[in-house]
Amino acid sequence: LIRNKIKFKDILKQVQDLNNRNNFLNKNVTILTERIKQYDKKEFEDLKANGTVISTVLRNYNGLFKGKKAIIGNYDNFIANETRKMLMLFGVSVDIVTSGNDIYDMIKNGKKYDIIFTNNIYQYGLDGSKLLQKLKSLENFNTPVVIHTVTHNQRDFFIKELGFDEYIEKPIRYEDIERVLKKIFV
Repeated sequence: LIRNKIKFKDILKQVQDLNNRNNFLNKNVTILTERIKQYDKKEFEDLKANGTVISTVLRNYNGLFKGKKAIIGNYDNFIANETRKMLMLFGVSVDIVTSGNDIYDMIKNGKKYDIIFTNNIYQYGLDGSKLLQKLKSLENFNTPVVIHTVTHNQRDFFIKELGFDEYIEKPIRYEDIERVLKKIFV
């Protein structure tokens, strides 16, 4: 009994510590969010222009596109997960794969998505443009495909020449995801 009481006290202490940490984190997120709101528009734009990144933790879930499904193809786990987090803030459920071949196989085998985000270049298999060609050759394929690339200032090339529905440059930005989703779903 004494050992069980000690274990129970230890567990209770751990639970209390976790609650205190969560309260601390929630309080600090609220404080930081309020500080961000205090910036005037010009200061905020200057921060963005200088490459200052505001964590997605500080953004509020808005659920604008709840019920929509996306697939992200990217061999870089960090970028894929950042994109996933931002999409989830809009209520989009997300699958992640590591190659164009994976995207193609999933679509060909009947998996349905409302939007596809693909990398331009993969470490193996189909690159973004070949993936798009193969997807468009599938019967009844009409899912919007967004190229997500490190290739800068090539919007016209990817959209007008290659036929992607949208173009997003890396590093991923919340505003880009918001623009694309609104264009495609609204």
